[in-house]
Amino acid sequence: MAQRLAPAIEWRAGVAESLPFPDRSLNDVVSQFALMFFTDRRRTLREMLRVLVAGGLLAAAVWASLDDMPAYATEAVLLDRMAGRQAADALRAPFVLGDPWDLTTLFSEAGVTSTEIRTHHGTARHGFLAFGPWSQPT
Repeated sequence: MAQRLAPAIEWRAGVAESLPFPDRSLNDVVSQFALMFFTDRRRTLREMLRVLVAGGLLAAAVWASLDDMPAYATEAVLLDRMAGRQAADALRAPFVLGDPWDLTTLFSEAGVTSTEIRTHHGTARHGFLAFGPWSQPT
């Protein structure tokens, strides 16, 4: 899909813990809302550092903690009650790196020597989706 949408870009498939690039070959490395899903986050960050040129930029966007997202926190409690812990934990997964101290520690343990955390506040709006016989037009 990416190749079709942006054919001018050279796309490479790989896994985050073993990036398909030579040492110090990229000026910038960006992870947009993915770091929390990698199996070995420290190894992933080390890989990002490995392929980054000296003075390059490493940027990672992560969701704030679930405590800072009241609608999702409420939904997680509801899912826990109605569908079980496993379903609720799937919803909690994107928010596991939301604590600034934990995030800074993760980066430090991976070898990142200077970190800056910026929090951006906003509002998410989602359209209504209905499933089942009640959602059919009458």
